[in-house]
Amino acid sequence: MKHTKIGPVFALSVSAFAISGISLAAPTSKKIKATPEATVASYQNDASSAQTLQPALTAGVSTKTDNTASISSPLDRVYMGLTSAFHGAPIKNIGSEYSVDTNGREKRSNYSTVLFDSEIGAGYRITKSIGAGLVVPFLAAPVRNQGFTLGDVGVKAFDSRLISNGGLRVKGNFIIQAPTSDSSRARSMSYGLKTTPEVHYNLAHSNFELGAYTEFKDYIGVTKDKTFKMWYLPYAAYKLNDRFSLNVGYEMEYHHNVGQKGLGFDTYMTDIQPGVVIVVAKGVIINPYVQLFTMKSVDFDHAAVGAFMSANIL
Repeated sequence: MKHTKIGPVFALSVSAFAISGISLAAPTSKKIKATPEATVASYQNDASSAQTLQPALTAGVSTKTDNTASISSPLDRVYMGLTSAFHGAPIKNIGSEYSVDTNGREKRSNYSTVLFDSEIGAGYRITKSIGAGLVVPFLAAPVRNQGFTLGDVGVKAFDSRLISNGGLRVKGNFIIQAPTSDSSRARSMSYGLKTTPEVHYNLAHSNFELGAYTEFKDYIGVTKDKTFKMWYLPYAAYKLNDRFSLNVGYEMEYHHNVGQKGLGFDTYMTDIQPGVVIVVAKGVIINPYVQLFTMKSVDFDHAAVGAFMSANIL
């Protein structure tokens, strides 16, 4: 009989958000109008946090940080990896230099070009699943001389087997971020508290997997825009073989904003993401998908292309 294992990072994550005084109320149906500044600020503050910021559906795929093989030397405890989410052009204008707004319509401004929302993570594993390290998020926009934009650099503690029981796996972490992005400094953010738990469940005797990627971030000290963010991406996946999996996810993001009454949350964006996971090589994963936005209507007039990429460097 297998016993459920619960790691120490969970208590750390819960305690930090309790100290911050945030109560998670149910989101309202009110929709937020995204200004160009708010859009780029969201990217800069939240550039991909090792697990996902634009969703990674990697069902049935193992990565180095999940490796449970014996650690034979100190060097084996060191890890380094790159994750990147590509925010692409609208389906109806696939060659465009511009991406889309939260309704899925092409938006022609320097704040909404196609870009790679990326992060480099490096650190040290104390055990097979528990470790800590540095995370450096950045944006890379290959068009219109946009170049690179630094996000909020942080330190992270993680447990990739926070809960492990049969087909159930729960990953947990806790991240403290400094206001190193231009947008965070402009909003007077003192620091950010963030966690991005994942839940994965393999259905017994099948190739199906269900799960969810999540993110919760408290923007301490900000004077405008969002003060707290909730993001969810539940998914279903079917593993075809060792290299290919089909998947579909439903992305939801909610914000609590400065000056907003009560503890409610407004809807920032929602979309459906059908795609495929491809294991290119050991430790290298690509997940192309179509992003069908649902705030207005679900059709190719409100859709864009996207992709998630992950590579282990060490």
